[in-house]
Amino acid sequence: MLGKTRLLLRFNIAAEKEEALNKWYDEVHLPSIVACPGFLSGRRFRSIPLPTKAKGISMGKEAKYMTLYEMESPAAYETQEFQRARGFSEFVPFISDLTLELFEEIKCIEKGSQ
Repeated sequence: MLGKTRLLLRFNIAAEKEEALNKWYDEVHLPSIVACPGFLSGRRFRSIPLPTKAKGISMGKEAKYMTLYEMESPAAYETQEFQRARGFSEFVPFISDLTLELFEEIKCIEKGSQ
């Protein structure tokens, strides 16, 4: 990853809206966010069960979906384009357990680069 800032979004969606949200998110929302100035990439993830040895370790409410955006800097969050594109549109009433956090990279170690 080239950028040093990450925007992390975690959430759950009501089961009856899950298929529609995933289609909208992948085809409309994610591309529109990545097109905003200062955004370099966007990746979506779906949670999977932890291996047996790790069960019981929980740091908070679990979310089924996570999006990780790579940004040039925190300034990307403040652009007018991002402020217009952000949000869940008609899915807002069906979203729960929402977490939105901004992170600055402090260290990166990649295999083979030590």
